[in-house]
Amino acid sequence: LVEKHMGVDSEAYRELPEEKQKELMLNACKSEGIEPENALFAIDEAHDVSARRGVAPSKRSLALKHFGHHSGHYIEATGDPQKSDASEFYSFLHAVAPDKFNDQEKFIAEYGANTEASKRAFQRAIAPYAFAFATKPTDQKGRTLKRIDQEHYIQPSEKLAQERQRILDDIQTMSSWQSNRWEELKQQHGDGYEPTTEDFNTAYDDPDVKAAVDRLAAAGWHGMDEDAQRNAIGGQVRAIGGVKRTAMFRLVHQAPYEDNPKAQWVVEHCLEQHKQGKPGIVFSASSKSAEMLKEEMEKRGLKVAYIHGGLDSQGKDEQRQFFQEKPEGEAADVLIATDAARTGVNLTRGKYVTHYDVPLTGMGFEQRSARAYRLKQKDNVDVHVPMIDMPEEKLAIARMHRKSKTADVVKDRTENIDETGLARKIRNARNQTA
Repeated sequence: LVEKHMGVDSEAYRELPEEKQKELMLNACKSEGIEPENALFAIDEAHDVSARRGVAPSKRSLALKHFGHHSGHYIEATGDPQKSDASEFYSFLHAVAPDKFNDQEKFIAEYGANTEASKRAFQRAIAPYAFAFATKPTDQKGRTLKRIDQEHYIQPSEKLAQERQRILDDIQTMSSWQSNRWEELKQQHGDGYEPTTEDFNTAYDDPDVKAAVDRLAAAGWHGMDEDAQRNAIGGQVRAIGGVKRTAMFRLVHQAPYEDNPKAQWVVEHCLEQHKQGKPGIVFSASSKSAEMLKEEMEKRGLKVAYIHGGLDSQGKDEQRQFFQEKPEGEAADVLIATDAARTGVNLTRGKYVTHYDVPLTGMGFEQRSARAYRLKQKDNVDVHVPMIDMPEEKLAIARMHRKSKTADVVKDRTENIDETGLARKIRNARNQTA
């Protein structure tokens, strides 16, 4: 609309000052015959349009928030407002209350600390604008059903432990070389020099580093010719943390079944649940891992539905129906899914959810788990997180819990914190209606 009526394309719009962007949006709406001040504007799944400090907001995010700024009533609804840090909270609040929340750095300084005092201060600040409410499934007598989260630690096999040590040795080789190269660059250019990725491409000429990268790098590396690898190896050496995480993920989740204690645990667990008459859902971020699990379960006699990103909408729905809607005896015993089925799918026939890998965020964990633990569920739901007993897996679950906890500040009911809060007003209005 801004481009149509005001002659400003989306890229130029992004570069303008915020007040000018809002002015253009208002004038464009009026030219289209839209009176935003008379509108109730609601964004569902609003976490998809939140912005984070240091990351440029998307064009969609800018347009929606600026339209919302002029709307008479504006709602942002989300199951989880934070994926990374407190700056995402600010993005929400600046959109709904720009007069109060208009300084991001000040906001983070006041409310970004992970302390109880900071949490309470934040809750009081947002109470007039925020309402937290969760709908949970109930049984026939109206009692809230439970979601029971369980973590399971699995002993690594001897081969897995040996492979893990090899990865750590390769990472140490790369790290030592990177440190030495950094010192060389400082001696050549001075302490203030900012090295480029290209400065580290000389790693290609060190046979130990080259061999380590060959063993650790993802599949794309091995599809490059020699010249391409020579120009890309600096990126591998500088991104040691990411290289390590990726290599450990492959080791734990994508090793062949006979050498994969986690995959073996998941298959045996699903077989045991099947004996108890419980259908369930297994999520895997990796399609390679999902296909391995599917193949092994089918070998053991389980009927398996499989939803993945390679299916079109009809194919996904057919697999969903195979698990969710077929008569007992014909329906799938297990539905294996990549994160293509993480949202928007009702799988309440499932009585357990197993996370083959730990999601990167609490939002991912909740979205997966909510495929079964949702309205229309008739039983308690068990949520299982199997992990190899090794530091990298423990760090992954700790990171997810830490991110989840920071979002709890806006999930807590605020009516007991501030008498003037929106939640209090809604509750009082409901009581009066009743």
